[in-house]
Amino acid sequence: MLSLPHSLVFQQIDVEHYQGKMHLSPSGIASSNEQLPIMRLYGVNSSQNSVLLHVHGFLPYLYIPAPEGMQKDDLEEVENSLMVEVFATLYLTLYRL
Repeated sequence: MLSLPHSLVFQQIDVEHYQGKMHLSPSGIASSNEQLPIMRLYGVNSSQNSVLLHVHGFLPYLYIPAPEGMQKDDLEEVENSLMVEVFATLYLTLYRL
């Protein structure tokens, strides 16, 4: 993964996302020309300079309320099923299979 030599500290004012070509995949390997989500963060730093940050490799999240009657013992099976689907979709998207 890409590591930066210095910290970037700024006050976030707004955020949006768009679809674009990712420069690096989450594994640090150059990806295909697939259009993937990129976050765009706007803000200002302590010197009052404007900051625009494009965040590649961000994976949006999803909240799903638990179905009626679901118990703690059911969580592992649901989590495993979701992970299989998410990773399969990411793999197919990144490698266009």
